[in-house]
Amino acid sequence: MKKQVTILEVGKCYRVKYENISWCIRIYEKIVITENLTLLSAIEVGYTSINMRSYISANIYQQNENSKYEVQEISNSEFMHEFRSKRNEINKLIRKISN
Repeated sequence: MKKQVTILEVGKCYRVKYENISWCIRIYEKIVITENLTLLSAIEVGYTSINMRSYISANIYQQNENSKYEVQEISNSEFMHEFRSKRNEINKLIRKISN
């Protein structure tokens, strides 16, 4: 089993699980808003969509006694496989409804 992650980093990819759903994210940019507020830009590949610009905090999945999130680092190739698979599903649906 891969190590549980609590702090997200730029340039890395993660699989996030919450109960029976999961999604993948790739962090690509760090945006400093103020001294106390920093956001990360991410591409999110979910079960039904691709979100090209998601903003999250670096410690959004930090563990506490009530946390149900499981976050594991994944390879860039694993993320790209998920991304391409979801993109292909979306393209097939677009072609289907365009006819």
